[in-house]
Amino acid sequence: MSKTLAGISPLLLLAGLASPGVLEHAAQELPIVVEGDHFRIHCHFDSQRAADEALASVEALFPAVDELYGETSREVRSVHLYRNAADYQAAEKKLTNGQFARNLAFAHYGSLSAHVALQPPVADAVLERYGLPQLTRELLAHEAAHLARYDSFRNFRSHPRWFVDGAADWLDDRALQSLGVDTSPSVDPE
Repeated sequence: MSKTLAGISPLLLLAGLASPGVLEHAAQELPIVVEGDHFRIHCHFDSQRAADEALASVEALFPAVDELYGETSREVRSVHLYRNAADYQAAEKKLTNGQFARNLAFAHYGSLSAHVALQPPVADAVLERYGLPQLTRELLAHEAAHLARYDSFRNFRSHPRWFVDGAADWLDDRALQSLGVDTSPSVDPE
């Protein structure tokens, strides 16, 4: 074998034999990051569809956020989507040391970020065929609504609990309705 070929990694040789689709898949960096006008999704597993649907779910909060809170300039905020409870809980532990571990979704005002575990757990094939479960989409919009409230009010920490979650519920419902998702009580998993 020549010196040139001897210095080539066996992995590189195999990569040269792989089909283009395999190379693209292998090169995908995690998290997958997609950004809209108001939010940046960090999808911590390999699903472009999940990342895109997560972004659509949180971006759909507007214009309802502007209607409820008034139009104001807001910074692009990060929303993290995790494939399972264990990945979510590992990230949550770093931020709140287990305070929201059981919730599987929370908005963190210290880092101005939101974190959501995929719920209910579904197989990769189901996720790719049908997309994000409705519950996950609602939780993404709900937690992102908290981030919008943080940006809209300096005194957000003093808001009463009924307003905090009531406003987020109202906003996540409007967001999904605008996307054509049926959020009626007979269908809504929340």
